[in-house]
Amino acid sequence: MSPNESKTGAVVSPEETVSIRQFIDVVLRRLKIVLFCFFLIFSFSALYTFKAAPVYRLQSTLYAKQSKASISVLDDLGIGAPSPIEAEMQILKSRTNIEEVVRRLHLDWGVSKKNRQVSVKVADYFLPPETEERTLSITLQGDGDFSVAHKDAILGQGRVGEPFNSGGIRLKLEKLEGPAGEKFEITYKSFSAVVREALSSITAVEVGKKTNVIEVSCMDTDPVRGMEIINTLVDVYLSRTIDFNTGEASQSLQFIEKQLAEVKKVLEGAEKDLENYRKKTGIVLLDDEGRKIVETLADLENRKAQISFNRRQLEISVASLKEAAARGKSFFPAANFSDPLVAELSKRLSELELKKQFLLTDSTEDHPMVRQIESQLVETRARLLSVNEEALAQTAREQNAIEDQIKTNENRLKDLPEVERTLAGLTRVMKVNSDMYMFLLEKHESARILKASTISNIRVIDQAIVPDLPVKPNKPRNLALGFLLGLFIAVGVAFIVDHLDNAVKTADEAAKTTGMPVLTQIPYMGSKRKREKKNGKHAKIQEEGPIEALVGHHDPKSPITEAYRRLRTALRYSNIEKPFRKIMFTSSLPGEGKSTTAANFAVVLAQTGSRVVLVDCDLRKPVIETFFNLPRSPGLTELIAKEATLDEGIKPTQIPGLFLLPCGVIPPNPTELIGSDRMKEVLHELEEQFDFIVIDTPPVMPVSDAQVLGEAADRVVLVVSAGKTPAPALRLTIERLKETNAEVCGLVLGHLTKSRAGYYSYGYGYGAYDKYYGDKSGKHSEEK
Repeated sequence: MSPNESKTGAVVSPEETVSIRQFIDVVLRRLKIVLFCFFLIFSFSALYTFKAAPVYRLQSTLYAKQSKASISVLDDLGIGAPSPIEAEMQILKSRTNIEEVVRRLHLDWGVSKKNRQVSVKVADYFLPPETEERTLSITLQGDGDFSVAHKDAILGQGRVGEPFNSGGIRLKLEKLEGPAGEKFEITYKSFSAVVREALSSITAVEVGKKTNVIEVSCMDTDPVRGMEIINTLVDVYLSRTIDFNTGEASQSLQFIEKQLAEVKKVLEGAEKDLENYRKKTGIVLLDDEGRKIVETLADLENRKAQISFNRRQLEISVASLKEAAARGKSFFPAANFSDPLVAELSKRLSELELKKQFLLTDSTEDHPMVRQIESQLVETRARLLSVNEEALAQTAREQNAIEDQIKTNENRLKDLPEVERTLAGLTRVMKVNSDMYMFLLEKHESARILKASTISNIRVIDQAIVPDLPVKPNKPRNLALGFLLGLFIAVGVAFIVDHLDNAVKTADEAAKTTGMPVLTQIPYMGSKRKREKKNGKHAKIQEEGPIEALVGHHDPKSPITEAYRRLRTALRYSNIEKPFRKIMFTSSLPGEGKSTTAANFAVVLAQTGSRVVLVDCDLRKPVIETFFNLPRSPGLTELIAKEATLDEGIKPTQIPGLFLLPCGVIPPNPTELIGSDRMKEVLHELEEQFDFIVIDTPPVMPVSDAQVLGEAADRVVLVVSAGKTPAPALRLTIERLKETNAEVCGLVLGHLTKSRAGYYSYGYGYGAYDKYYGDKSGKHSEEK
C-alpha cells in the first residue's frame, strides 16, 4: 500500500490533508489573535463564575402507585398497562398547580433594591386595587423599627411582627435584619410573569426506568424559598389529586351538609313550638288514636325524605354523566349505591376512564385503542345514565304513592278535637324533622367516610430540605469549559483570519500562485545578538547596526547563509545554455528584503573567488551602502551624469572580491536615469571589470524602475516576504516584468519563521507607498 492510500484502497491527495505542522504554523502566525481571543473568553467565563449568584437545587421525591384495577382491565384486553408516570409528571408541574403555589407563598410580592446586608420576610402585604403606584419604600430605623413611604410620602412607622395599616395599605414584616438607614422596596410583581418564571425553574423526572418514582425539583438563588416552593407544590398536587378522584362524593357531601343545616333549624323551631303549646294548653300526650296517626304520618314523612334524598343523589349522578358526555370530560362516580347493577356499572366506568388516561400518555385521541376505549365509555355512560333515569322515575312514583298515604292520614287527623289535632300536628313536625335529622347525620357520616377513604395514589418519599452547597456556578467545570471553549474559538478565529488573508505564506503557495519555482527559502534573520545567543555564543558584540544584515559574511555556517548558497547554485543551473553575469533583485512591495537578499547573494558569490560588484539602483530609498558602512556618494548617479569616473564610484568592501557601486546623490528623476543610454554604458563597463554584477532595484508595484532595468539583466530574481506579500500583487508584478521581456527565473521566499515576526497582515493599496518614496510631508522625492 502506498503512503497516499487509505485502508479502503482510495488514494488520498496530500492537498486534502492538514498536517499537524500546518496547524501549528497557522497558530504561530496568528498567535496574537489566539492569545487575545483566548484571554477574552476565559476572562469572561472566570468573571461570570466568580460574580454569579449561587443557585441551589431543591428536590422532593414522590411515588406514584398504579391502580390494580386498571392493570387488570388492560390485561383483559390483551395489552400491557402503560405507566401513568408521564401523566402524573405533567399534572404535577401544570400551570394550575403553579398558580396555586404562587398564591399560597405570595411569590408575586417582590423585594427589590435590597442590600445584601438586609434580610427581610414579608408576612402580609396589601394595596387597594385602585392604587396606581404598587410599590412601598421601607427604611430601617434599627431595633426592629422601620418607616413606610408611598410615592415619597411617609405613611408612618412600623415594627417587625406587628401589622401596619394606613389608608387601606396593609403590611406586616415577619423578619427584618440589617443596619439602620438601609432601604428597600416591596412591590407587586406581574402574576403571570412569576408563574412563567416558576414553571421554567421546576422540572419533574422519573428516577430510573419504570420505577414510578418522581423527582420534582427547582433551581433558586434563595434555598429557603426554593424549599417552600417544592413542598407547597407537592401539597397542592396531593390535594388536587384527591379532589379529582372524589368529585361526585364531594357534591353529595355538600348537599347533605346543606340539608343538615336546614333540617336542624326547622327541628329546633318545631321543638320550641311544641314545648310552648304544651305549656299553654297543659296537654302533654296524645291519646292512643292520635298517637298512632302521628307515628304513621311521621314514618311516611321519613320515607318521603329518604326517597327525596335518594332522588337528589340520582339527579347529581345524572347531571354529572350528561356533563361528562357533553364536554368529553372524565367522570368518576361515587359508586356507593345499594343497587348492585349501578355499583357494577360505576366501577366499570371508573376503570375505563383510568385506562383512557393511561393510553393518552403515549397516544393521541385518534389512536385505534383510545377510540375503542372511548366507544366503551360512551356505551357504559349511556347504560348507567339509563339505569339512573329509570331509578329516578321509580323514586318519583314511590314519592307520589307516599304523598297519597300522607293525605289519607291527614284527613283522619281532622276527626280529632281541635286541641289534640293541633298538638298532633306539632308533634308530627317535630318527629319528622327529628327522624330526618338522624337520617341525614347517618348519610353525612357515610359520605364523609367515602370521601376520606378515597386516598391519593401518590406517596411522598422525601420532602425538600435546604441544601448545604449550591449547584451553580460549578467553578472547576466553568473554568475548564471556559479554557477549552476559549482555546477552541481562538484557534477557530485564527484559522478564519488566516484563510481570509491573501498573503503568500509558504513556498507551495508562492509556486502555485505564480507558476514559477522557489529558488530558495530564507529564514527570518532577526538581530545578531539573538542569533548568537541562539547558537550558544556569548561573546561581547562590539557593534550592532545595519551591518548585521551581511549574515553571509559574519556567520558563514548559519542556515541563512546556506540558503543564499542554495540560491547561488539554483541560479547557476537555472539555464545552463545561457550563463548569467548580471543578476537583478526586486520585489513587489517595499520592505520585503530584496536589498538584504541582493547583498548576501553578492557575498556568497564573492566567496567563490569571483570578482563581484553590487550595484545599488534603488535611486529613491537606498540602503545598500549602510550594510558596508560606506559613503553613498560619489556613486551611480554621478557616473550616469559623468560627474565621476568608474574608479571613483566603485568602492571596495571588507569582503575580498566584493565591490560596491552605491546609488550616489538621490536624483529628482530616477526613472529617466535608469532608462538612459548612459546607464547601459555603465553596465557594459562593469561587465568588462567584474565577473558578476548584482543589481538592487526598487519594488515593482510602486514604480517602473525595475521594469526598465529588467530587460538589461540576465536573470531577474523576485523576492517574496512570507506572510506579507499579497498573492494578487505578486501575480501583477510578474506580469509587469514580463511586459519588458525580463528573464524572471524564480522566487526567493524570505522571512520564514515559526514566531510572530514576519507574519502579519498587509493592507494592499498603492497609496501606502507615498512615504517610502517621499519626504515626511508625503511629497515625492521627484518634487524636491
